[in-house]
Amino acid sequence: MGKLFDKAQRAEAALDFEEAERLFKLAARMDPKNLAIQHNLGGVLSSLSRLPEAEKAYRRALALDPGSARTHYALSQVLMMQGRYRDAIPHFRRRHEVPKYNTNKPAFFECPEWNGEDLAGRSLLIWPEQGFGDELQYARFAPILAERGATVRLVCRPQVSRLFRRSLPGVEVYEASGRVEIPDCDFYVMGPDIVGLMDYTLETVPGAPYLKAAETVASSARIGLVAAGSAAHGNDAYRSLNAADGLTLAAALGPTIGLDYAATGGKDFADTADIIEGLDVVVTVDTAIAHLAGGMGKTVWLLLSRIDTDWRWGRGRERSTWYPSAEFFFSDAKGQWGETIERLGARAKALG
Repeated sequence: MGKLFDKAQRAEAALDFEEAERLFKLAARMDPKNLAIQHNLGGVLSSLSRLPEAEKAYRRALALDPGSARTHYALSQVLMMQGRYRDAIPHFRRRHEVPKYNTNKPAFFECPEWNGEDLAGRSLLIWPEQGFGDELQYARFAPILAERGATVRLVCRPQVSRLFRRSLPGVEVYEASGRVEIPDCDFYVMGPDIVGLMDYTLETVPGAPYLKAAETVASSARIGLVAAGSAAHGNDAYRSLNAADGLTLAAALGPTIGLDYAATGGKDFADTADIIEGLDVVVTVDTAIAHLAGGMGKTVWLLLSRIDTDWRWGRGRERSTWYPSAEFFFSDAKGQWGETIERLGARAKALG
């Protein structure tokens, strides 16, 4: 059994998902009570975009071990890919128990966790988690909650605080730098949980622009470019373009401006927003810049790997409901970008 399982894992690592599926299913018939087999089968079926089947595999795994936080989290990703955010909540909240995910959740809050209760006349503390993209994505909900009668206190990192203060009406923004005094709150919530607790779906999530520039910074280029994200990201090998592909893309697009701080001289996301305001298009891999430009309502050409595509972009779509101004451009099934770069070059030339 061990050799068969190892062979299936090697097939999965080689991106031969059909063979991996065949082998894991064979192993499951031989050992139907093996948690690891069902869990890994769920991952392979998710990679094949067969989400209902992946869900069943993960639920079989949880029937074998209801306490497996890793499987709960994996199931949540499949549910969220389908826009079933409310269904995902009890499983998604188990992410804090999985060591590989640094969710930044404090060990203790002096108020209970929000579970969707009426917030009119009450106060809510929104706590940040994971990367800047997550902070930018979920900030949209803070003013909506404030409009519903809540006193909303949003904690964020310094790099986004100035942007949030000018973009989120009715929201108290607290920069997480040094010692911060925050008034007592009735509830707290981790930012990524809000979408499920507010009963949104993939089709109903609010997509109107909510992030604002203060001014327009002129640029000689019309296209902003981000070809790579942080190397620390778990899927960066496929998410980011390698150096050669990055240079090829830049040449295909024509004159561009890089949107990282080193290229722009900006000090935070507020400065970057002012630069983006003056551009026609932002071309980016799946990084925080995609969320910033999308949240501003700017045209975004978003490069997405077909390998382990993040849940928030769904499956089988060419556009984002989170960011209606964003259009998807996928790699091929092996994570190669050649044809996609050619398409993007043609689109850039069509801008005139």
